[in-house]
Amino acid sequence: MKQGFTLIELLVVVLIIGILSSVALPQYEKSVNKARGAEAVIAAKTVADSANLYFLERRQYPTSQTELTVKAPDLKNFTLTLNRTSATQLSVQVSSNKGAAVITVDCQRGKINSRYCTGADCSSYFSCRKPASGETVPAGGCLL
Repeated sequence: MKQGFTLIELLVVVLIIGILSSVALPQYEKSVNKARGAEAVIAAKTVADSANLYFLERRQYPTSQTELTVKAPDLKNFTLTLNRTSATQLSVQVSSNKGAAVITVDCQRGKINSRYCTGADCSSYFSCRKPASGETVPAGGCLL
């Protein structure tokens, strides 16, 4: 009596493993993208909160990140920038290094007004929410 597996049995096992991995890999990539997006939103909110504290102390927003007491975490897949439009208005933008998604946190007079994403990859990074009454969504964007 021979012991072991036949070639057909081994091929069936390899085929089943291949099918399972082809289903699991896209879900894994989606989860990784969502985690990266969450990291970027947290970084943007942290910098916006720090900028709002700066505003409350000095009655104007900082012109660069070096003036903030809380520094942004290092982001491997995103680039963070501050855009001060006036002494009382600031936008914190976190851009994907692929260039397909930009997270914006708008601040005015020490408060966060809106958080949204614009770009083609927003839906792969985030679960967008529906706007509440009075909220507007930028063209091609989604609220976070």
